[in-house]
Amino acid sequence: KQVVQDLMKDGTVERGWLGVEIQPVTSEIAESLGLKSDKGALVSSAQDDGPGQKAGISAGDVITQVDGKDVASPKELARLIGAYPPGKPVDVTLWR
Repeated sequence: KQVVQDLMKDGTVERGWLGVEIQPVTSEIAESLGLKSDKGALVSSAQDDGPGQKAGISAGDVITQVDGKDVASPKELARLIGAYPPGKPVDVTLWR
C-alpha cells in the first residue's frame, strides 16, 4: 500500500536500506546461539561499505530490534527498515 501511495504522490519510492543479507532464526539456530526464542533476523553477510557494515553489524549477528520495536522475522526487519527514509539513523539491537 505504501509503495503505491508513494508512486501516486511523488512518482518515486524511497526506502531505508541496511545493506545486510538475512535469514530466519530457526529453533535450532536460536538454541545454538543461546537465544530464548526463534525471533529476529540472522545476518548471513553485510555488504561491503553498506550502512550495516559501517555500523559494525557482521555475519552471525541476530537483529532483534529496530528503534525499540521487536523484529519477529527477516520479513519484519525489511518492513521496519524500509519504512525509514534513506539516511535516517536508527538504533539496531543485536544478539552477538
